[in-house]
Amino acid sequence: MKKLFLLISFVALFETGHAQKILILDVNRWGMFNRHRFTSGDQICFKLKDGVKRHYATITGFGDSIIIAGNYYIPLNDIRIVYYDKSNFLTRMLSKAGIIYGIGFPGLDIFNNLINKEPQIIKKEALLEGACFTLSGLVLRRVMLRKYHLNARNSLKIIDITPG
Repeated sequence: MKKLFLLISFVALFETGHAQKILILDVNRWGMFNRHRFTSGDQICFKLKDGVKRHYATITGFGDSIIIAGNYYIPLNDIRIVYYDKSNFLTRMLSKAGIIYGIGFPGLDIFNNLINKEPQIIKKEALLEGACFTLSGLVLRRVMLRKYHLNARNSLKIIDITPG
């Protein structure tokens, strides 16, 4: 009984001393409301208001209105666009497989034609099939990435979810 009380008090003290914050992307499209969560350790892709370059960062923590990514502090007011990756294991796997197969298929066909000593080494059909597979992998990767402009409908905020 004494060990159980000690364990419960340790867990209670640990939970009260640890503040947990999350980054929320609220999206309102065509009357439908979605909420995407980013926690510490997640990858985030965004564009700043004064630039055109995409920035990729791993979130290490949050301030009051600041995202901490390694040694960089990014204020929420400076972010113009947030990219949200909707892909799962299957779509990432199919995208990679399409790109690899699309590059490898023409090479394998050329190698096979060289071994068989055929007069036409590079076939138009093999190049076309490889290009289609590569293109399908790239399109699948692009379709899974959503772009959200931060405005009156779409907002970015940090919420403290510490219990109590």
